[in-house]
Amino acid sequence: MLKLNNLARGFVCENPSWPSFKLRRICMEKPFQGSGRTFRRCAALVGIAAVCLSAAPNISSVTKNSDTVGKYAKLELTVNLTTVYANPYDPDQIDLSATFTAPSGATWKINGFYGVDASNNSSWKIRFAPDETGAWSYTVQATDPTGTTPGISGSFLCSASGNHGWIRVASNSRYLCLDDGTSYYGVGPCYPYNVTFPGFP
Repeated sequence: MLKLNNLARGFVCENPSWPSFKLRRICMEKPFQGSGRTFRRCAALVGIAAVCLSAAPNISSVTKNSDTVGKYAKLELTVNLTTVYANPYDPDQIDLSATFTAPSGATWKINGFYGVDASNNSSWKIRFAPDETGAWSYTVQATDPTGTTPGISGSFLCSASGNHGWIRVASNSRYLCLDDGTSYYGVGPCYPYNVTFPGFP
């Protein structure tokens, strides 16, 4: 909880749950005095609150790769998270996630990740494969030691596709199948890593 303590010549903004922002004193040029005392006090409190709240994670935009995604295909959200962290791979410093709501009302919470591509461009991503056709919605949020951002919401459509879904154990527990009931045969080449001797494909 935010605490504002009146000092002789200013205020203290203190929140024990913010390890990187434990104490900040906003000093005034002069103590509150004169006929405008109430106005100046209110203006100071508003300014202090703005400074304290500015430390929270800041999501400026969320962009999706498509408005329509096939069933079991990839929806990718690119999140513009402007706050900088010492280690963006540490969820204790920054935890990005999205909650997806299916047409049936079922919900999925999917964690985001920080990545750097071959051109050394960094970005925050959230990837999801919908398992129901129809209209989906999502809310993106970020949490760090200062608190949680208000969620940014969006929506997309999921259309029918030829994708079979994820691998799972069949209902009789005797073999593997895909989400739509298609049998799964786990057959493929075994190619040892970095094998380069002549004659080996």
